Formats: sequence, structure tokens, C-alpha cells
Amino acid sequence: MKIIGTMGRGEFLVQADENELAKIMGVHSTYGMKDAEKPAVGKEIKVSELYQALQVSRERKEEIAKLANQLRTVAGRVDSINQALASPIVEVEVKS
Repeated sequence: MKIIGTMGRGEFLVQADENELAKIMGVHSTYGMKDAEKPAVGKEIKVSELYQALQVSRERKEEIAKLANQLRTVAGRVDSINQALASPIVEVEVKS
């Protein structure tokens, strides 16, 4: 990204390729983005909101990690329940 001009007090005109803009938007590249989500002339990237979300995730890193572990545990239990519901009948070998 390159600053190529100024638009007034505290505002700049920048040159960036679409993948640089995608990274600012929080994704790796525009490859997987829908056309409506891709950067285009006239669209606004809400950098302040993206930055706020990043700050919250940094400030609550431990809390988010703990929550992720809890979600993994719950997901494992749900998978077990779904598996049991999918095949409730099990063949048992009967010894005579």
C-alpha cells in the first residue's frame, strides 16, 4: 500500500491492490469473497470497527481461548449424541 496523495487535513489517498484491501478487511485474499463483498470504487472499509474488534480479541485472549475449549467440548458431546441417534440399533452377537 502506498500513500499517493492528500485529500485534506488528516486524510490521505492510498494505492492498494485488492488483496491488501482484503487483508485490511480481515481476510487472506479476495479469492473466496462474493462479488458483493469485494473491494470496489465507492465502497467504504470500516477500519475503525475492524480495529475495535481486533482490540477486543486481544484484550480478551484468555477468555476467548477458554470459551473455544468449552465449545469444542460441547461439540464433541453433540457429535456423540448425533451418532447415537443415527444408529440406535446395534447388532449383538448372541452366544448359545
